[in-house]
Formats: sequence, C-alpha cells, structure tokens
Amino acid sequence: MPRKMSPFVVFCNKNRARVKELNPNAQFADMGRLLAEIWSNLSEQTKNIYRVEAERLHNIAVEEWKEKNPPKPVENVDTRWQAYVMPSGQIRKPSPFVLFANKNRARVQEMHPGAGFAEIGRKMGEIWHAIDGKTRAIFEKEAIKLKEQATKESKKAKRLAKKNGPKPTKWESYLTTSTGKIRKPSPFVLFANKNRVRVMEMNPELNFAEIGKKLGEIWHKLDG
Repeated sequence: MPRKMSPFVVFCNKNRARVKELNPNAQFADMGRLLAEIWSNLSEQTKNIYRVEAERLHNIAVEEWKEKNPPKPVENVDTRWQAYVMPSGQIRKPSPFVLFANKNRARVQEMHPGAGFAEIGRKMGEIWHAIDGKTRAIFEKEAIKLKEQATKESKKAKRLAKKNGPKPTKWESYLTTSTGKIRKPSPFVLFANKNRVRVMEMNPELNFAEIGKKLGEIWHKLDG
C-alpha cells in the first residue's frame, strides 16, 4: 500500500524548479531550507490547496496499487477436523448429531428466542430424532469424512515432527554431535543471550556488531 504524500512534499515537487531558477547557486540543502521558509509563510488557505492535492494523489496511487495487486481469493478450507484431534494424537469420533446441531442451532434459536441453552439442546434433540433417515445419513457421512480427514492430518503432523525432530534444549546446544564431546558453555554467551534484547531496546540505533560490543563493555564492568 503506497504511503500518503505530505502536503509539504507536494508543494516542494510543484515549486522546486521555480525556486531553483530564482536561486541558481543554491545547493540541495539550501533548496530544502528555502522551500521550508516559503511553506511556513503560506496562508492556511493556500496550504489547504496542497492538502487537497495530497489527498487526491494518494487516492490515485491507492487505486493504481489495487489494480496491480488484486486481493488473492480466500480458499474455503474446512478446518473442523482439528477439533477431533486430541492432544495425545488420538482421534475423537465426530458425532453426526453434533454436526447437525452446529449447523442448525442458530436457526432454532431464532425460532425460540426466549429458550435457554439446555432448552435449545433439548429441542435440537427432538428435531434430530424426528428427521428422516436420508437427512440423517448426510450428517453420518460428514462425520465419517471428518474422522478420515482428522486421521490423515494427524499422521501428516506426526511425520513432519519425526522428520524435523524436537528442538534442542539449552544444554543440548553444548553437545558436539559429531564426536559426542561436551563443549564448555561460555558465561559471557549466557549473559549475552539473556540481556541482548534489553540492550537492543536501550540502543535501537546500534547494529548487530555494535550490540555485541556494547554487551562486552557491560560484561567487563560487572562485579565479580
């Protein structure tokens, strides 16, 4: 999404050439100062002209950006299967009645606005028992489909977890995998890992190398 141009920038773009003609020896910094002085002396009525123009240019830029970057179509992905995968990885069998209730609860609530949760549940049960076998079969097939999808996705997640392996714990990073030898942890590295974020927040202008240097200075100043 394009950023909105400020009214002052619009003013500068429109008047820079004219100011340069009047001040041919002015350098880039001088031009900026001259334009700022002229802008500060303009009346609010004149400034409003550039504010309106800035808004117009921004709207044009937004429309052009939208034409070049049309929204991607949102895929209608069914994620209901996730509710049937338990933390242990076991698959909980979907209930055809629960699927029916989830789909029709809002309609039943509209028909019975004063009914409480338990009463709505009872009415849903009455409707479920009263429907024909053909309609009930639709939800039974949907339950089977959800269970199959949950089983498939659960197995896929297990394969990925097995392939990628668990993330190493803190102590495991000091175990050299090729030889099995133990690498001695550095007290300074432990200190830096714990305090790097805080130092970065206190010194947002510093790059990675300068942050490391700053951490080293703090480390050397610590008491024993």
